[in-house]
Amino acid sequence: MDKQKKVFSTKEFSSLTGMPVSSITKLLRERKLEGTKVSGKWIIFEDQLQSKFIQEMLKNDNSTRIKKTYSVNEFAEMTYLTAFGVKQWLKKGLLIGKINTAGVWQVDAENLEIPNVKRLVRA
Repeated sequence: MDKQKKVFSTKEFSSLTGMPVSSITKLLRERKLEGTKVSGKWIIFEDQLQSKFIQEMLKNDNSTRIKKTYSVNEFAEMTYLTAFGVKQWLKKGLLIGKINTAGVWQVDAENLEIPNVKRLVRA
């Protein structure tokens, strides 16, 4: 009998790869990433972390640019989101960010290119 494969939600896969949840969902729909829907939610098998497509994306992403980050307040000032809203979106995986060693959220600049965020950018 085969061992059960480890699976990830889109949010967990996002945390492991640094890719936005929206991008992962799009890749799943386009079948560039293998996954299955269970009770209306995507699950992604662990072997997809090693897929050629994901490895190429991560390699290109890490080698071509230095990631710019903003504080929650800076990001809120650039968008129509409040600081509270930015934190909520980070916690839900709608924005990419990390908590630094001082315990403060840092929001990745690449979020400004996500369609749902792009429409919220102040002119």
